[in-house]
Amino acid sequence: MHAERRSFLPSSLVLLAWRKPERVLLAWLVCSLAALVLGTRVSVDTSTDSILDRSAEPWSFYQETIGAFGGDEFVVVALTAESPWSRAMLEDVVALSRSLAEIRGVRRVDSLATMPLIHSGEEGELVLDAALEDGVPASSRALSALREQVRVDRIAPRSLISSDFRTAALNVLLEAEPGRTFESIVAEIREAAEDYDALVSGVPVFRTEINARTASEVLRLGFFAGVLIFFVYALFFGAWPLTLAPLLVGGVGCVSLFAAMGWLGIPLSLSTMILPSVVLALGCAYASHLVFARTEGTGGSVDESSLRRVATPTALSGLTTAIGFLAISLTPIDALREVGMLGAIGTLITTLAALTLAPALLARQQNPVLPWRGVEVVFASTLTFIRNACLRPGWTLAVAFLLTLGAVMALPKLILETDVTKWFPRGNAVRDHYDEIGRRLSGISPINVVVEAEEGGSVLEPEVLSAIGSLAAYLESDESVGKVLSILDPLHSVHDVFAPGEPQIRSRAAAEQYLVLLEGEEQIADLITSDRQRANIRLRVGDNGSENLLGLARDAEDWWAQNGPTGFRVRATGIMFEFARAEAEVVSGQLRGAALAVLSIFVLILLIARSLRVAVAAVLSNLAPLAIAFGGVAMLGLPLDAGVVLVVNLALGIAVDDTIHVTSGAARLSDPVAAACESLPPLLASTGAIGIGFAVLGASSFVFTQTLGLLTAAIMVLCFFFDVIVLPSLLVLMYRKRNA
Repeated sequence: MHAERRSFLPSSLVLLAWRKPERVLLAWLVCSLAALVLGTRVSVDTSTDSILDRSAEPWSFYQETIGAFGGDEFVVVALTAESPWSRAMLEDVVALSRSLAEIRGVRRVDSLATMPLIHSGEEGELVLDAALEDGVPASSRALSALREQVRVDRIAPRSLISSDFRTAALNVLLEAEPGRTFESIVAEIREAAEDYDALVSGVPVFRTEINARTASEVLRLGFFAGVLIFFVYALFFGAWPLTLAPLLVGGVGCVSLFAAMGWLGIPLSLSTMILPSVVLALGCAYASHLVFARTEGTGGSVDESSLRRVATPTALSGLTTAIGFLAISLTPIDALREVGMLGAIGTLITTLAALTLAPALLARQQNPVLPWRGVEVVFASTLTFIRNACLRPGWTLAVAFLLTLGAVMALPKLILETDVTKWFPRGNAVRDHYDEIGRRLSGISPINVVVEAEEGGSVLEPEVLSAIGSLAAYLESDESVGKVLSILDPLHSVHDVFAPGEPQIRSRAAAEQYLVLLEGEEQIADLITSDRQRANIRLRVGDNGSENLLGLARDAEDWWAQNGPTGFRVRATGIMFEFARAEAEVVSGQLRGAALAVLSIFVLILLIARSLRVAVAAVLSNLAPLAIAFGGVAMLGLPLDAGVVLVVNLALGIAVDDTIHVTSGAARLSDPVAAACESLPPLLASTGAIGIGFAVLGASSFVFTQTLGLLTAAIMVLCFFFDVIVLPSLLVLMYRKRNA
């Protein structure tokens, strides 16, 4: 009775579409046309900004510090020479500094031609001229003397010139304006640097390169994936009308997804770009069951009971996947909330299309399912393998257990790599320029550590300046930190002129006087506010992994809490800190989503089978393939990035379809092996098509996308074998104990 009530709505939808296909097709045609109109409103925004957490207080603090100290995003243009302190290289620094400063959107260019070199003159006076302000010295003696001044400077080494004096850097600071994109600025910087054969890198370069490539790869790889899926289904279904049915269901789901995005004003972004592929894959998987169920065997006879049989499991699969997507929306990041909401909408519409559009498309098609002969051989071989494996369930489960145990033991070795620079493979100019600049100079990813005074306090107090210096030295001792710059560096440079040999600035008044002398230098505003209540310690970091960046932030705050003077506090911020914080939220949000997806699988299987043991078996058969896949990656020593946690939800969302069909069939037939064999054709077809579709992502130029596609495809295959072999074997043992 309960089963009949559960299956009433899905069965009614399927039979309505089967018996009145013209009306259903007309309804979907009208809805699809309306959806196409709404879909045209969708904009493309592949900016990396879309994954930032803009709702939290740290983002507000970052925006506040931009107003106080200016933006922290910059591009490094590095000029190299074969001989140290090359005159030709220095002349290029002067010329290129002028060219870059004229680019609209460039706030300032810091180089040997523009950055003040603080030192004493011949008569002991304070000199604030840039090293190359008057051009390159004509005499070799003057050039050598200038080199010595640069060598002992507190700011220039490893920031403007390499330790071996063979590489000079021009740090191009960009204007920080709300909504500004850096594509045009970076393009002009690259164009200006081309004539000098310079290395160009920086966070804005990576962001613009990712933005540009994402848009092109979404179209290119999506098209090839669709073509391959079509050919795979053609091999399985034989007749082209049957082949088109799953693709049309997935296509309608995609159109509906874009309509929802257009209606809600959500753009196609780095986070939402994966959804069309997922919706297409789900549509193909769900509709495959209807295609195979439309006939009994290959005789071509219509059997409505077969359609009704698969209706409820298909509906439950869609519901489970939608719940998993909704779980993703628990994260505070707007982009992931959008992914969760849109994924749930797309899944539910796709499920409805599978239950109505697919039967309507198939109703007037009398073509039997006649797969390619090679596919028939695969079917027969797999059926034989399933039966033999389930005849010895103990051995099958022992092998599965040992594989899973070995993988679980390897999981602690799994490396989570969130460094966006490693999205590009070695040999790519963007990655190579970044690595080379980091090797020659210092890391070029910015982190800001802001020292704040209580109301009425001043960061120029001697004990505060001393603590800032000690904290800077502590942070610079970290091997991932290439350079640390604070207000103490220019102040001490002035102090060395007026009080040589005196190691400390003894009074606030003296520090104020030094700042008066430096007021004309624009760079000072990056390090201290005019009210003296905030000072900024700027780090240039070479390891962009979120764990490292967040660790540096914690270390700075903990050090100050233990050693800093009372009445002052330290907070880390900056664009890379915000990306690191967002990546951590992505990981935790995805894992929460996966946990809820597993729970929903458990509850639904429990409702279907009315057995706690069966529900546990179903969950284990989905978790074990994930453990094996990630354990294998760990054994190979391959790093994963934060985006790969998406694989967990993707694989669970698609693989649960297999689990529900096998367990519902086992409950209906009281024979797990027969249920697995009955479900084999659609499961094999959908696994092959979807697995190949995701494997296409392996052709991406991004390591991130490559790993996402190949790992998802591998997990799909593992989930298939666990659902048709390991799960039936578990159920066989349970049925034996129940009947004993």
